[in-house]
Amino acid sequence: NMINCAKVVLVTGASRGIGRAIAIAFGTSGYRVAVGYKNGDQSAAKVVSEIIGLGGEALSVGVDVQSRASIKSALSKIRNTFGEVSILINNAAIAQEKPFDKITDEDFNGWVQERGLYFASKWDEHYTPLFRMNDTGEQPLDGCTLYTQYGKGHYIYTTLSFFRQLPSGNKGAIRLLMNMLSVGK
Repeated sequence: NMINCAKVVLVTGASRGIGRAIAIAFGTSGYRVAVGYKNGDQSAAKVVSEIIGLGGEALSVGVDVQSRASIKSALSKIRNTFGEVSILINNAAIAQEKPFDKITDEDFNGWVQERGLYFASKWDEHYTPLFRMNDTGEQPLDGCTLYTQYGKGHYIYTTLSFFRQLPSGNKGAIRLLMNMLSVGK
C-alpha cells in the first residue's frame, strides 16, 4: 500500500499506459487524482470515470509539460477542485514517438561516445536481431538488440548505452527505448 500522508496527486501522461495505471493505483488508495493529459481528453475522461467507479476522486486536466502557462493553468484547476498538489508523478513523454521501422540513421546524430558495449556475437535461434549498428569506423553488428516472444512475455536484450544517450536527449535512443517499452501493446 502507498503511504497516504498527502491527498492530492497530479499524474502527467495519465490518459494511457503506465500513467493510467499509476493514476488508478493512487485513486484506489484514497488520493484525489488529477489525470494529466496533453492529447487524449477522451482517454483521460475514461480514466477519471474508472477511478470514480472504483470509489475514488479524480478530474482530468489538460497540461503540456513544456509550457509554463499550461502548467500554471492546470495547477490552478486542480487547486480550485482538490486543493494543493502534494505529489507530482511526471510521467509525460516529451519525445516524439516514432514506430521502430521508421527510425533512421539521422535519429542517431549526436550519439554520445560509443553506441553500445559487448554486442552479442551468438544467440539462441528463438531470438531475432532487430537491426545492425556500429560506431564510426567499425563494422556493423547485429547483436546490439535482440528480441523474442516466450509465452505471454516479450523479451528484449540490448547492449546500447542508454545511460549516456538519454541524459543527452538523443532522439534515436529515446525513440528506441519508447518502442522497447511498448512491445506487445
